[in-house]
Amino acid sequence: DRGDDQRVVEHRIATFLQNDRIAPAKVHLLEALRRFPNSEGLIYFRAFIELREGNDASARRTIAQLLSAAPDHHHGRRLLAVLEERRGRIEDAERLWESLIKQRPDDAELLGLYALFLIRTRHRFEAAEIAERGIKINPQDRHCLWALAICEILDSPWDPAHPRFEALLQASPEWIATGKTLMLSLESQGRNREALQVAQRLLTDWPHSVELVCD
Repeated sequence: DRGDDQRVVEHRIATFLQNDRIAPAKVHLLEALRRFPNSEGLIYFRAFIELREGNDASARRTIAQLLSAAPDHHHGRRLLAVLEERRGRIEDAERLWESLIKQRPDDAELLGLYALFLIRTRHRFEAAEIAERGIKINPQDRHCLWALAICEILDSPWDPAHPRFEALLQASPEWIATGKTLMLSLESQGRNREALQVAQRLLTDWPHSVELVCD
């Protein structure tokens, strides 16, 4: 059955991405798009990879294609929020996050992602409240835990051996994005030496990261 075959392919690619295996995901995605060019799931994966690799112009076109066919595609709108933030359109990004949360108020992961956005835009006290709300829904949600960890680190004297910092290091591969959030937050507080220590740790752990090299 063609539908079942498509679902198998999409599941395989999703598994690669969940395990940060971008290269094989791209190989399988290219072939899958030849067979199922209108698959919303595959188009989403393409946009996700483009955004992950810093190809914002391509990601913008792909997200537009996805949302043109499926305006309410939840994860596509999440990607758009990330893209709008990268483009410096903070108010647009915030409206998107708030709209997404209004649709799914009990989604702990979504609350955690929004909390991290709030930290990046220097609203860490509100971020802590949002993350605490997410923790009440799912005490194990990693995005909420990361947001709370960053808030705690920002409110404390710097200590590279801080247990919360070590916990963040276990967030591979998403530690890159979370570590960058911490680094930029420290910079915004004028704590440049500490921000540099985080940057050095990021480069030590991920010397070949496209995200870090591009930034």
